[in-house]
Amino acid sequence: MIKEIEKSKVQEIESLADKIDKGTASLQDYQRYEGLLLEVGFTEDDVRAKMRQNGFRSYEEYLKAREKASTYEQKRITDAIIVASLVALSMAILLWIAQGFLKQKD
Repeated sequence: MIKEIEKSKVQEIESLADKIDKGTASLQDYQRYEGLLLEVGFTEDDVRAKMRQNGFRSYEEYLKAREKASTYEQKRITDAIIVASLVALSMAILLWIAQGFLKQKD
């Protein structure tokens, strides 16, 4: 069975991914983003894998570390690895829609 997702939710996912990518997302934005990804069919492990691999147990912990990042390595972990992995999930949704595995409805 092909899952369906409302067009407005796809747009919200894209908007939240953009905020995450730009570093302007709030804690509530991260939580909403995760909730939408879970609705589409991702698991919590899918969404939080890179955070956990890099020692973060929650979005709160991650956001605090991101604010405090001062070395190149700290910034690389918070800005490149984790943000990229989160944003990539929204790209997967668009790919699923394009390939017909996920149906977008109005």
